[in-house]
Amino acid sequence: MHPVFKLPNVFLNNPYKDVVNGAIWTLPYEVGAYLILLALYMMGTFKNKSITLFISTAIILDPLLGNKLALTWLSQNKEATLLAPCFALGVIFALYKDKIEICPNSILGSWMLYLLFHSSTYNFYFFYFALFSSILYLSTTRILLKYRPSVDISYGVYLWGFPVQQMMAATFNYGVWFNQIISLIISICLGFLSWHLIEKRFMNIGRRFAKSLAAVRMSNVPLVARTSLAAEELQQIDPS
Repeated sequence: MHPVFKLPNVFLNNPYKDVVNGAIWTLPYEVGAYLILLALYMMGTFKNKSITLFISTAIILDPLLGNKLALTWLSQNKEATLLAPCFALGVIFALYKDKIEICPNSILGSWMLYLLFHSSTYNFYFFYFALFSSILYLSTTRILLKYRPSVDISYGVYLWGFPVQQMMAATFNYGVWFNQIISLIISICLGFLSWHLIEKRFMNIGRRFAKSLAAVRMSNVPLVARTSLAAEELQQIDPS
């Protein structure tokens, strides 16, 4: 997977010459992670939490083994090899969401462990665990829940932010603050459009596809067990 970031004769005078969108390097890995997740789901792996936990743990520990256990096909770029463990940690969080409790004490403890093991070769584990746990905790606080937006523009802002900043840098020369503020406003608008025109629609397609897979699996389940299994499957697909 080698994304092409540059176009010839584009943004030649920018600080990042020729680069159109430096953020897209994560997309092939992200798509690959979701396809692997889909394949495991179709194989029925998630019916057994122990198997899912084992696979996720193996992926998390793989960077310590030189990516020779599960992620042998990844590049040796450190940032790329850490994407899969972060994704696997998210799978574990989702798998045990009813049992994992994140509170201020656990957040403080995770950051203390990061500081204590800051000089170790595996300090990144403590950093990402502390960071993700902190974000999850903050996202459940009353004030953030109260002002939570009805649309999620974060992914669109991530995708469009870099090219917008490049265009601003190539077109205007009014200083960093002007470029950053205007770029943020434009990126938010594009993220809003992206959510309504692309992401939301494809998420709905994904839900319908997941429900179709659940229906196929249900057809092979004895009638006595179908009712409880259907409720469990639909709750995982759409918790609301």
